[in-house]
Amino acid sequence: MLREQQTVVGSLSIDSPSRFEGRRELALSFLPEHWGHGYAREAVSALIDWALIAIPNDTPTVIAATQVANHRSRRLLEAVGMKEIDRFEKWGAAQIMYSTDPDRPCDRTAGAGNSSSRP
Repeated sequence: MLREQQTVVGSLSIDSPSRFEGRRELALSFLPEHWGHGYAREAVSALIDWALIAIPNDTPTVIAATQVANHRSRRLLEAVGMKEIDRFEKWGAAQIMYSTDPDRPCDRTAGAGNSSSRP
């Protein structure tokens, strides 16, 4: 939400346990008119940091899955420091799964200033 304008720009959630082996799973959706402003990167980074501390789990990571064809979402997940860990077919399309590095916190500065990374 943009506080100044009280405008919703998208939604984020952490599902724990998720459909993928009970791990914490990030889900996100941002409205196209708000892409390219850095809102998603800021929100995703903050939510990952929070989830790693606040949501008990046996696995010290957060995962996210997106379609291979969704290049904007993939760039966003990579920009916050997530790494590809798997590819699979689901919902009639090729999917890619990303994970945070269990030994390194979310990278809030990766790609900073580059507003072309859009969800």
